[in-house]
Amino acid sequence: MRALMVQAIDLGLAPEGGDPDGCFALHAAMERASCDDAVRDEVRRIFAIVEDALCATVAEGQATGGIGGGRDARSLARHVLSAYYGLRVLSGVRDDREALLDVVETTLAGL
Repeated sequence: MRALMVQAIDLGLAPEGGDPDGCFALHAAMERASCDDAVRDEVRRIFAIVEDALCATVAEGQATGGIGGGRDARSLARHVLSAYYGLRVLSGVRDDREALLDVVETTLAGL
């Protein structure tokens, strides 16, 4: 999960041309999903796939002891997902890598 979030930072901070398309699903969500049912359905589908993968990762971490148990894996996955998408947006406009990495570390510490 850390690698995923750090990658979001690195892509956003890459010199011009480093990530020309950004996160297509995120851009579609922000720009078109509220006014286009087909786009909204596709974005929801993509977001659900990512959420399911993160949920499985959290559940595995809970089973192996890397992530504390007793909390709902799906809720924790949604927390990480929210931080990830936030980092995708923030890293495109904020060039302070250390501040962005603080978001990563705080998110993971909360697991």
